[in-house]
Amino acid sequence: MQEKYGGDGLVIIGVNMDSDPAEANAFLQAYPARFKIVNDPDGELAREYDVIAMPSSYVFDRNGVLVTRHLGFKVKRQEEYEAILVESLSADKERD
Repeated sequence: MQEKYGGDGLVIIGVNMDSDPAEANAFLQAYPARFKIVNDPDGELAREYDVIAMPSSYVFDRNGVLVTRHLGFKVKRQEEYEAILVESLSADKERD
């Protein structure tokens, strides 16, 4: 999604909550992410955003307002998830 919609303003940030960042780094060496990854071993972001499932996805507009969140990931709903991104990016452009 980052590659597909980055030019439209989409920014994806992954949050690694592993207590040992080396494990995550080894994983990312084998499976590189095409988006920014930040480390949060103390779980501060998880507490701030009330993460109750992994993975969780949060969609914010350009002003930092939460548009929606998804708990878990279901391949069958991938088109729905993408439509939400497209709609949010379009709405943001209309407001600009």
